[in-house]
Amino acid sequence: MEQKRTKEKRGKLARLSVNVTFWLMLSALFAVFFLVIVGREISRFNDYASQAQELRERIYEEHRREHNLNAELHRDNLYEYIERSARERLGLVMPDEIVFIRDRN
Repeated sequence: MEQKRTKEKRGKLARLSVNVTFWLMLSALFAVFFLVIVGREISRFNDYASQAQELRERIYEEHRREHNLNAELHRDNLYEYIERSARERLGLVMPDEIVFIRDRN
């Protein structure tokens, strides 16, 4: 009788050990799966955050450029602004002006 109870206890311990091992393996597998998924999402989030920062910088630069252009437009009257822009940006001259070209050598 005593041996039978000892065998039963050993059997229960063996089943319990297998059961605990199963749940530990399942938990470890779940943890690895969870870490992989979370790691990919964190990486994706960081990519989106850096793209958002670049876009914010571009927006800031465009606002600054717009402000500078508006300031330049309002600095002079319209005719002077158009004349100066044509000279500086397009290289145009008035019809009765003489242009001297300096040799850079």
